[in-house]
Amino acid sequence: KISIMAMHVCMHALLLLAAGPAGALRAGLSDGKLENTVDVKSEITEVEMVKGTTDPREYHTFTMENGLPVICIRDKTSATSSASIDIHVGSFYDPKGIPGLAHFLEHMLFLGSEKYPKEGAFDALLAEHGGYSNAYTASENTNYFFSVSNKAFPEAIDMFANMLVSPLLSVDATRREANAINAEHEKNHQDDGWRFEQVKQDLATEGHPFKRFGTGNAETLLRNVTASHTALQQLFNGHYCVENMHLTLLSSAPLEETVNLAKTHFANVRVDCTGDDHFVGIGEAMSAVSDGKYHQPYGSEALGSIVKVRTLSNTRSLTLLWQIPPQNQFWEEKSAHYLGNLLSSQHKGSLFELLTRGGYGALVESVSAGPGEDFSMFGTFEVELPLTGAGEKEISYIISTVHAYLALCEQDKQGVSEARYNEYKVNSRLRFDYKEKEAPEDYTSSVASRMRLFPLSQVLVAQSSYVRYNETAIRGLLATFQPENLIVFYAALHKDTKLKQADKYYGVEYGLDKFSADHLKMYKDARAAKGEVATSIGKSLALPPKSEYIISDLATKAIDAEAVQPKEGEDPPAVLIVDDYIQKPADGSRVVAHWLQDTQFRVPKTHVTISLYKPSPYASAAELTSASLFTSMLSDALLVESDAATSAGYEYSIRSGVNGIDIEVKGFSQHLPRFLSFILQQLKNPDKLLQRQRFNAIKSSRFSVTENSLLEEPYKQIGSFMNGALEKPHYSTFQMLQALNLSEFKDVQEFKEKHLTDIAMEVFVFGNADLADAHKIVNVAKQNLPGKAKSKNIQEALPASDFTFVAKPTPKKVTTFRAPPIDQSNPNSCVETYWQYGREESPKERLYLAVLNSVAHGPCYDTLRTQEQLGYIVSSQGDHRSGVLGFKVLVESAIKPANYLHSRIMNFMTKLDGIIASLPQDHFDDIVSTLSAQLSEPRQSASSVLAAALSEIQRREYKYNRRKENLEMLKELKLDEFKQFYQQLRAGGVVSMQLDPANRAHQQFHSKDRDEVVEPILGIDGSEETLNECESSELLPQELAQWRTSQDEYEPLKPQALPECKLCN
Repeated sequence: KISIMAMHVCMHALLLLAAGPAGALRAGLSDGKLENTVDVKSEITEVEMVKGTTDPREYHTFTMENGLPVICIRDKTSATSSASIDIHVGSFYDPKGIPGLAHFLEHMLFLGSEKYPKEGAFDALLAEHGGYSNAYTASENTNYFFSVSNKAFPEAIDMFANMLVSPLLSVDATRREANAINAEHEKNHQDDGWRFEQVKQDLATEGHPFKRFGTGNAETLLRNVTASHTALQQLFNGHYCVENMHLTLLSSAPLEETVNLAKTHFANVRVDCTGDDHFVGIGEAMSAVSDGKYHQPYGSEALGSIVKVRTLSNTRSLTLLWQIPPQNQFWEEKSAHYLGNLLSSQHKGSLFELLTRGGYGALVESVSAGPGEDFSMFGTFEVELPLTGAGEKEISYIISTVHAYLALCEQDKQGVSEARYNEYKVNSRLRFDYKEKEAPEDYTSSVASRMRLFPLSQVLVAQSSYVRYNETAIRGLLATFQPENLIVFYAALHKDTKLKQADKYYGVEYGLDKFSADHLKMYKDARAAKGEVATSIGKSLALPPKSEYIISDLATKAIDAEAVQPKEGEDPPAVLIVDDYIQKPADGSRVVAHWLQDTQFRVPKTHVTISLYKPSPYASAAELTSASLFTSMLSDALLVESDAATSAGYEYSIRSGVNGIDIEVKGFSQHLPRFLSFILQQLKNPDKLLQRQRFNAIKSSRFSVTENSLLEEPYKQIGSFMNGALEKPHYSTFQMLQALNLSEFKDVQEFKEKHLTDIAMEVFVFGNADLADAHKIVNVAKQNLPGKAKSKNIQEALPASDFTFVAKPTPKKVTTFRAPPIDQSNPNSCVETYWQYGREESPKERLYLAVLNSVAHGPCYDTLRTQEQLGYIVSSQGDHRSGVLGFKVLVESAIKPANYLHSRIMNFMTKLDGIIASLPQDHFDDIVSTLSAQLSEPRQSASSVLAAALSEIQRREYKYNRRKENLEMLKELKLDEFKQFYQQLRAGGVVSMQLDPANRAHQQFHSKDRDEVVEPILGIDGSEETLNECESSELLPQELAQWRTSQDEYEPLKPQALPECKLCN
């Protein structure tokens, strides 16, 4: 289970955290004076919910007889059902002596119930039927959710409900799962994001609930197993009851059936909470702040200060934090969001422009502002500023500039303006009305978590809704943003600075210093817009102008006579409308264009993709780096001028590919031609957009990001090493870092001449565009984008899209590569072992690989994660690269060395041999049935239709009927053929990639009971095994490249011919 620590969720999924006080849970509001409040206890059975204009789902909201609030959702076209329950208890409720208890309880609930005592049974059921489960523990809530096929939903709901009614919470599982919690903490221990959030909590006033360690570890949970086990039961009894629960279910079934599922399976959830609340933490901290009032986490000793936080990676950032009253109760006004939009804007005269392009050069990389933490007793407003190297030398200037902009917002009559509020209101409502469906499990989890925050009728819209302009509220909030109320967090390596404090759980070093008198005066003057510095800064600042991109026309085009309307269950084909390879113009123009009008979802948006292809792939890491820097600089150069459009929901991207560049422009159709023309006209003369100052800033940022990627967790890096073993060409992170270090401004200046003068162009127009619109877009692209086809190969045909040669490891041989992790301080070992099947000769083989995924997932997780407790990160999945199929298993561990992990993976595969050999026909049939249901599911959004067509175009395969073919092929799958497929996979070559801390490379290790010393059993399946050891990870890419050259290989896939162009003139 991936459980997200409260402070991490606070920054990245704000609404999952906030909570109203206990007395207002059902209303979802903590301020009774707000309009439209709802008291669920007096609510009628059904509440009509406000939903988006294009939302096709049906909703039924009711309260069960036992008091449980429920939202049932019918999505007629979904092949997947889902449920989520949100519990109003989180890490703030941990007892003082057992930090991490709420998170621990979240894990424990998945380990069996009285009715379903077998551990792993729930996950096995879900995996067999195309689903999975997950949960997270936040500060004031814990959220559980799962997805599964519609067919298996009733059984899964019963198991899910029993987790909440009668979990086993056994002593044995308590001991084992505490080790899993510790493994999760060890995974997070090297992550600067988690470490930084812990410092924010560490600074809180003693006794405040925010001063918490939410994850837990072996020290906090295993100090006294008996006490921890008793506390788990107390926490469950004290808080897991109806008065703290909100339930959401989604299915394709009629609403009455889903309502009956809820009533049948959740009727036995305890109505009243019992237990000693003082024991589980409510009396220690939460009781002091559960009165619905504003309780600040930071006292005078922390305010008006700069906190230097030492990072592990070479990152630099400033975070300006003001504590504010909780904001979810003011969801209709959105004052904090309004101010966040103002500060985050990238218009001419913005904070962003001044701090990235001003007279001091590039001081920051971006500006992001808005609500940060939002709990029942307090919130924060934060301005995040990733720093450049130059910015580290101008900290006081940057802080002053933020204060000067706040002064401008306060003093200029356009700063707090109803017209501007209404602009935000229109844009946010459009985003809500035209928001596409998300995965069912994400949706139910999100809805369930919001049920206690907002009136039930507003649950779907409240997060997006600007309802009521309140100038007094906005100005009141703005007035609190004063330097004496500010905490500045300055995170960096701080190599030459001695920091006096360290938190207890991560060991993060930090130091707190009050603003000096001079700095405080500078900030106050800037905030008051007085003084020489403030005046100088103020001359460069301006508020955003009125947008020229406000959307008012949401009409959709009539369906063109030439548009293809797909049959039910089929994907529409893109239509070829321009093909220069038919006539082959003498001027060298080689343009191919495809068009697909959206005839299904009828959304008033258009999406344009333009690809410029050179004859061959980039030939070196240096060329790839130049391409990446060139496209990054173009994107960066357009940020300020495009701000009005992007604020209204328009998007653009310019990216480098393997043999060219890709341009995407999308948004509402009303202004899309204008926005597209602007973007392409700017790209017509890219030399004007290339500036040395921005090159230096972008290169420096890219270097830091690439360098820091070498310090990521081993499980995030090991895939790149596996790619290095199996693929050619492949450039390692070390090679890319070296190329980046050597890159110069002249490289990007020369890029166009070297790489964009001999090109072919491919255009794809999708969405609310008829044939005439598509041709206009193609003409705009031809007029503005550079280059003609000169080389013979692209004069004759579009170049291939696949240039990858895949190594073919020797069958029945295990080749192992082992090296220490790049970050020598990281305690985690990681192993990824790959079995190669071979070239996919039939779609049937990929379908058999999907069956294998379903069969293996549950046993893999249960064996390696739940039973053997090897580590927190365990996964198994199919692998397909350039038409070559394979299967891989990954484990990361803080307690076992790599050779042991490898031996256990090999042992699991032997176990899997037996599972597949004895696989019952009905089990196989259930999996195939689930795959069929998933493939039969209609596309759920316009974007999914776009993605399916664009994938065929970019792969040069044009098999728009692929889904239909796969559905027909599923009918031909046979159990004995699947077993033969698996046997061929197991007989193929094996590559094991292993990262192991050097200080543990030759140590003995202990089995799961930690008593018996065990030696690793390698090559357990009888395969020949060779071990290649490297003293450092830096040497591993050369070792991999040398090995790869000695292997046979599969050639890249060949492109298919373009479809017939029936609409070409």
